[in-house]
Amino acid sequence: MVEQTNNVPSGYGFEVVEFLEINLSNLKLKKKNKKTKVGFAKELLTNGARAKGVKKERVREHAENILNGKYIPSYEPPIVERIEGTDDFQVLTGENRKKGHDVASQRDPKITTMFCAVVKFTKEKIKVDGITNELTPQACRVAKQSTENKENSNYVDDPRDIEDILVSLSQLQDEGVFDLEGEEKEVNKRINLVLLNLLEVPTQDHKRIRDKYYVIKEKGGLVAVKDYDPQEKKDFVKKYYPHITISTPKNPIEQDGVYSQIKTLNGGFNANDQVPNGALHDLDYDPRLFNDGCFILSKYNFGFKEVQFITGIGGRNSQEVEKLRDFKQTDMIKYHYERCLRIVCDVEGIDIKDLKKLSDPKKSKYNPMEQIEFKFLPQIQGEDMEKFVDE
Repeated sequence: MVEQTNNVPSGYGFEVVEFLEINLSNLKLKKKNKKTKVGFAKELLTNGARAKGVKKERVREHAENILNGKYIPSYEPPIVERIEGTDDFQVLTGENRKKGHDVASQRDPKITTMFCAVVKFTKEKIKVDGITNELTPQACRVAKQSTENKENSNYVDDPRDIEDILVSLSQLQDEGVFDLEGEEKEVNKRINLVLLNLLEVPTQDHKRIRDKYYVIKEKGGLVAVKDYDPQEKKDFVKKYYPHITISTPKNPIEQDGVYSQIKTLNGGFNANDQVPNGALHDLDYDPRLFNDGCFILSKYNFGFKEVQFITGIGGRNSQEVEKLRDFKQTDMIKYHYERCLRIVCDVEGIDIKDLKKLSDPKKSKYNPMEQIEFKFLPQIQGEDMEKFVDE
């Protein structure tokens, strides 16, 4: 297998210790940080290079290749670090491949391992523009995680995009590799050197990335985001919400008047047209979710007082996830309720003002704005669990 890869991982501040076939159960995509006030540890992604999480289609492709005997790590194998005092390893690169193996193993129990390069990170001194800088082990990890997916690689099937680079750049600033203090010309020069030497970004892209970096830093910056597959959502509910029983429309289960279901949410489309990317409205999932909630409240009104959707935001960066959470929780249900009223008015030839006088949701059989709620999954790197887990 080492010969088949034909490429030993290289980069700043690490050495390859050995190549191993490692049990999937011993490969960890998250690591524990400090305890929070409710007793849960922050769970940080070990690979923070993806602004919007893994690509589900890439995971499926890897799974199919593994099941069909076509998977060969033809470029660098995933790199991992041993977790001291355990048999476990932190996955630093190759999250799509790890999840692909997990999916494949669910369909074929004989698939139990993944071939990896075990590495060890240390500090490293580098000289850039005549100045010697010392990189922390974490800074070296960030650089490697980003450059493994650089755009001009002959092997990468899921290259990084500009938001991925911005996330890595922000992490390197946090690690003290550069700062934004001083004259604009000097700051630009520092960022250019980091982009060129650590993140291996082509020179022609530097200004575009710098300009976007200044904008996102003013808005709070970007950090890595976790995306959940269906099984991960179920596992999270089982672990952190053990008192909740998950329902489906065909099998509704009442718990203290609450109906709970796992759902997927996205952003992506504007309410009035098909652009822009990152807008608040999703013209596919949003109406379906609204209709599903109303169906449950209407059909089972005497049993359910509330519909609770447990969900994450798919395919969005950290700033977009926060905006979408707020929109879905406060405005999305109301928007689709009023949209239904407008449709009735158009069909019946009624002025919407007259219909609103007759339609008081507080006096109705049920009120979707008050009876459809969301429980969001933690997705943004470093979020405290107490925001999401009931005490």
